[in-house]
Amino acid sequence: TGPQQQPREVALARHADAAVLVARERHLPRLLLGALWRRAALHVEAGCWGEADACADEAEALLAAVGGDPVAAMGLTVVRGMRARRTGRVDAAIECFSRVADQSARLGIEDRELEALVGLARTHLSAGDPAAAWEALAPALDRWRRRPGGPASPVAALVVTGTEIAAIAGDGAAAVRLAAEVAARAPGPRGSYAQAIAAAAAGRRPAAGAVEDAAARVEASGRRPEAARMRMAAAEVLARRDDAREEAADLAAAALGLYRSMGSGEWGSRAEGLLRRLGRRAAPRAGAGGLTPRETEVLGLIAEGLSNRAIAERLVISEATAARHVFNIFTRLGVHTRAQAVAVGLAPGGTGVPPGSRTPYA
Repeated sequence: TGPQQQPREVALARHADAAVLVARERHLPRLLLGALWRRAALHVEAGCWGEADACADEAEALLAAVGGDPVAAMGLTVVRGMRARRTGRVDAAIECFSRVADQSARLGIEDRELEALVGLARTHLSAGDPAAAWEALAPALDRWRRRPGGPASPVAALVVTGTEIAAIAGDGAAAVRLAAEVAARAPGPRGSYAQAIAAAAAGRRPAAGAVEDAAARVEASGRRPEAARMRMAAAEVLARRDDAREEAADLAAAALGLYRSMGSGEWGSRAEGLLRRLGRRAAPRAGAGGLTPRETEVLGLIAEGLSNRAIAERLVISEATAARHVFNIFTRLGVHTRAQAVAVGLAPGGTGVPPGSRTPYA
């Protein structure tokens, strides 16, 4: 989960790794099942998608072998939901979190239900629907907000999420009230972050650099997706203030860098959109200029709207070869659609193609 993690994150990862090792050596499948899904969750928190998928896949195979274990099954579904949310697959994330919220409520497993509701609310909020986010979160706030818990507890995450929803929805008074509760529960970077976005929502200029300082501390702990999400949520709030637009753009640019490094293409596209609204051009992608001459030619044909078959006919190559070039372009540019490839690859500074030499999609 990264060499720069703080002791708590390092300890959690080491404990999970030790549990996996012991369970393997002693042939304890149920212990291994639990250790694997916890390790998968830590990989997701660090933005290591391949490692998370490997652990979750092995855990799911074990679950099928050892028989029904509803707690482990829900834990795996939460991991899948976290993975989906943090890579922009909103519908899949909503389905996972909704299923776990319903199942855990029926079984009376409160911590799992709370975790699922926080995930559901954050998914709706990240997708630009604060009303749906609040609908998911409000009952949980009413039921659990008075429960004790430290900065890393699900209840702290619940109240932080409530602050974000209120701030993004423009309810400054509610954001300030919730931020005060966050500061009491989580006096570290979460508290500082919540107070900064609440101040902005309430019409006050937060202390310069407060959000970036909090997000940088979270990032240094190894929780890169969380740090990116914090920067984006704060940028959305600060973008409404004329005196904070530059800071909002800085935060969106920092979030974009993290999204690109993690391969979270959908959220990266959203960060690019926010930067454009703020009047700033996104920095060229690392490696965007690394297309081969043939790939650059293929990208130009994609911009003309040609299918893989039409590209093959134009260049007198096989359709399979054309498809491979398109796949390589997507990989190098870190995109998932043809429209994204054109927008990124043919932007000034994107691949070295002279501006105006092609007509990208609107």
